[in-house]
Amino acid sequence: MIIRLSLRRTILPLAIGLLIALPALVVLGRSFTPIPPRVFTWTDWQVRQARTAYTAELSSLRRDAEALADLLNAPTPDPVQAQIVAEQIAARWQVGLSALVERRAVLMAAAQAVSDWAVGATPFDPAQQAVQAALRSLEEADDGLGAR
Repeated sequence: MIIRLSLRRTILPLAIGLLIALPALVVLGRSFTPIPPRVFTWTDWQVRQARTAYTAELSSLRRDAEALADLLNAPTPDPVQAQIVAEQIAARWQVGLSALVERRAVLMAAAQAVSDWAVGATPFDPAQQAVQAALRSLEEADDGLGAR
């Protein structure tokens, strides 16, 4: 069996592939290059991963806090929905990043306060204050990140 390769047939696709890959590598390199530019170390990579995880968890916490605010702003309280949302929040945030332990605790307390308000166990004001405290706490945590 004889295999013949034509240089003309292989060089053109190879050149096109390189022309596509080079700008993609430039974009990828710029997105991962630390500021100021220096060699990207293992520590830099771990910090980048931790920052990404922190941002993702903070976004999820904020979504849950907004869901609690929506429950409070509903025209009539729905005890079943409030109980389910509170249980989901409590189950979801049992573990997470250690940097957000206090934020998770404030959110779980707000979820419990909204649930208690929805069933009529407590007045509206403590639930509203708990949700506002959770939103404020998450906003402060977000401000600490900066624009990185």
